[in-house]
Amino acid sequence: MDLASWESEKNRENFKFFSAVEQKIDVFNMGTHKIDISINGDTKTCTPGDHNIIQLGITSDPTRKEFFATDFLNEPEVEYPAKR
Repeated sequence: MDLASWESEKNRENFKFFSAVEQKIDVFNMGTHKIDISINGDTKTCTPGDHNIIQLGITSDPTRKEFFATDFLNEPEVEYPAKR
């Protein structure tokens, strides 16, 4: 996930993220006032001490080439000790 933009308004935070996969973001209000949290246009209100979950869909940065591979952590098996 990459942060595309962030704007603060009175009692509102607006975020835009790029994400290669669908995922959930758990947002917390650790302040003393009610606040609206907007992520990619989905807005939730959080009271002090509360949290909400916002679903983030797949969004890509149009200025970048593909930046994610689903198999990037796949590695070949290694035998130990090595057979000769």
